[in-house]
Amino acid sequence: MPATIKFIDHWDRVDVCLDIGGGRFSNVADYLGSIGVSYYNYDPYNQSYEQNLNAVEHCSNSRSDLVMINNVLNVIQDKQGRYKVLMQAHNACHAGTTVYTLIYEGDKTGVGKSTGSDKWQENARTATYMDMHSQFFGDVKK
Repeated sequence: MPATIKFIDHWDRVDVCLDIGGGRFSNVADYLGSIGVSYYNYDPYNQSYEQNLNAVEHCSNSRSDLVMINNVLNVIQDKQGRYKVLMQAHNACHAGTTVYTLIYEGDKTGVGKSTGSDKWQENARTATYMDMHSQFFGDVKK
């Protein structure tokens, strides 16, 4: 279960949650479903085309009450790819949507490196992502 779940104290006001890069496991879906939240996981690497399409159909164009981006931006090597994820999140938001982004800082050197076959870790501190995040969502808090 991502740590973000513990930080969110207003699940009672969330009908639709989009999780960008939510992975392959169903524990978040099971938990949120048990408290009445419709959960959609968009993850092109760990979900089927049909599951991703379902997430897009239910969450895009301002239909999400909450968006989570957990440990995604830090594993994307190019800046354009990180912007793409933030644009997807922005598209899902309406005026009252909250976006939670969790970053794994790696070794905190700011020097990105390959961590295996076709894997990447940016190793940047959370503050590095805040400016990019604020371009889409305005008020950003750490």
